[in-house]
Amino acid sequence: MTNMPSEIKEAWEILAEINDLLSELIQWAGDDAVVTINKLYGDWQNLCSETTSARSVLFYDRCKEILDKCDSYCDDIVNRGQVFEETAKDKLLLITQLAGDNKETRLLLEDFLKLWNEVLQPQLVLLLGNATALVSRIMDIMEAAIQPVEI
Repeated sequence: MTNMPSEIKEAWEILAEINDLLSELIQWAGDDAVVTINKLYGDWQNLCSETTSARSVLFYDRCKEILDKCDSYCDDIVNRGQVFEETAKDKLLLITQLAGDNKETRLLLEDFLKLWNEVLQPQLVLLLGNATALVSRIMDIMEAAIQPVEI
């Protein structure tokens, strides 16, 4: 790296920053986010198994707690994805300009984009889908519980 032109060195430093952001997001999506969604599903399953009546105020309140956690989790997923996209977008143009015709730099940039587009972004979409599916289940049960009983 010592024989590289300064523009290429700068491009590689920016690529290293993007790599760090990707690594953090990959770790979060693979570890923390999975633990969180599993905990939310576990909380829901526990609530359902402990509940004697879905028409109780306690059941409703606990559903609302889980829904609030789901909403927070969904916001976190969306925010993390947006922060990465905005940060990377700002840096991509600069990297492209600095790299010029440098093939290695352009290939590395393509690899990062491929990782984001083909692995990480779909993983975030899947996590968000799992959370919204749980929200939908909870809302369906809550709605059914408040319906009048017909005899």
